[in-house]
Amino acid sequence: MSLNSETRANFAASGALPVLVSSLLSSGNSHEREAAAGALWALASDLENGVAIADVGGLYALVDLVQRGNVNERQVAAGALWALSGSTEHQAVIAALGGIRALVSLASDRKENALGVLWNLAYNHLGRQDELAACGAIDSLVDLSRTGTFKQKEMATGVLGFISRFLSAQDKEDIAANGGVETLLIRVDSDS
Repeated sequence: MSLNSETRANFAASGALPVLVSSLLSSGNSHEREAAAGALWALASDLENGVAIADVGGLYALVDLVQRGNVNERQVAAGALWALSGSTEHQAVIAALGGIRALVSLASDRKENALGVLWNLAYNHLGRQDELAACGAIDSLVDLSRTGTFKQKEMATGVLGFISRFLSAQDKEDIAANGGVETLLIRVDSDS
């Protein structure tokens, strides 16, 4: 769904956001939930819409869909969360709702949208490194940085770089034991 900014604003003002959020939480069919998440993703690129989506429970509904949906629903919901996770307030809500564990799991399945949310969470919230590590992010990120597509490697290495600066000594040892140091060095060398 590609919408210009005026259309996005008009759509959100029409009262459709609560209907879309309700569709995510309903027991309706998968295509409806995926379409609702996709519409929220398209609308979320507008800052005011992002706030409105959060205000009507959209973050809860999207995290819930990432946790329990099928692979397509989870991927589209993660895309919407990626668009919404530029806000530090939204990042805090995503983490509080248990979104990090679900996103790490989805990223492990090679889903770039989940990596995008993890990127925002790691970059903008330095206190989340331990939580990311506790949810298994280190192993997943090291694996993706070596075996993923080019874009997945870039994103996984970036997230790993963000979180590795502020981890405990034990977590840094885990990165080294899993080959993460070599991966980071290769990435730095290829960028220079």
